[in-house]
Amino acid sequence: MEGAAQLETKLGDQDFLGGGAPCSYDCCVYATLLPLYRLAQAGVALPDPGLRYIVASDRLRQYVRRMSAVAFPDLGDLLLEPTAAGDAQTFRLEARRA
Repeated sequence: MEGAAQLETKLGDQDFLGGGAPCSYDCCVYATLLPLYRLAQAGVALPDPGLRYIVASDRLRQYVRRMSAVAFPDLGDLLLEPTAAGDAQTFRLEARRA
């Protein structure tokens, strides 16, 4: 939880860790945070209070949305989820709607 709070502090009012544009640190942090948000969206209970703090953080959630939109604008088109019939349908991330 302490690391997540430090990340929130480091972000402050900036869009990215390096300021107005993503840097290599943003890529590392994004690669860590995105799976947590995907698990939470899928209804998976996160066992650790620190992980629950991360997915509850509005600042970090907005950060992940910004990174998704900037780094992978077509990510929603690439992620597919099977339907009950077994075929694939396009899954749109929240970042695409923001």
